[in-house]
Amino acid sequence: MKKREPIILLPELFKSDDRVRILRYVSERKSVTVQSTAEATGVSKPVVSRYLNALREQGLCDRTGRKISWVQSPRGSAVKRFLNIVLLDEHLPSPEWAKGIGIYGSWARGTNTRESDLDLWILVDTYSRDLEFQVAGFQHELAHVLGYEVHTLILTREKVRDLSRKDAPFYEEFRRDYVVIRGEGIDKA
Repeated sequence: MKKREPIILLPELFKSDDRVRILRYVSERKSVTVQSTAEATGVSKPVVSRYLNALREQGLCDRTGRKISWVQSPRGSAVKRFLNIVLLDEHLPSPEWAKGIGIYGSWARGTNTRESDLDLWILVDTYSRDLEFQVAGFQHELAHVLGYEVHTLILTREKVRDLSRKDAPFYEEFRRDYVVIRGEGIDKA
């Protein structure tokens, strides 16, 4: 078994905005090259090359010829999950009608790709037709800012209890994966 370098510390992994852009770009695509990454991120080729080599040494990327691909692993998923949470924390508004907002699905597991939609859940006190319009505007604005398609699951405490009875497989997967970004979680439901 090949011996890996000591684990890079998170501050080193996320040391600069350039590194974060490179991480996000590489982790969301099937494969990249140094050239394509440099062009897409606006970071110089030498910096991209050195950082991608460091990611490869850490087991986060593989290299075949000029192609570099993200490794789906517990470590890689944890890094992507952290990137997702930071991105949403920076851009997610806090509307007064939402008791809690979070993610589930591939974004919560850290397995999302560029083609993945963002599965968002919003916990509210009561559901109304008026709320649907507010959520639609919220969803549209977030999709515009982030550049990803956004799907929203509106939850009330009653709906959470109903989900556990009416759609147990979905509910169990949701409970296992969901992440709270703002406000309350669904644990009190």
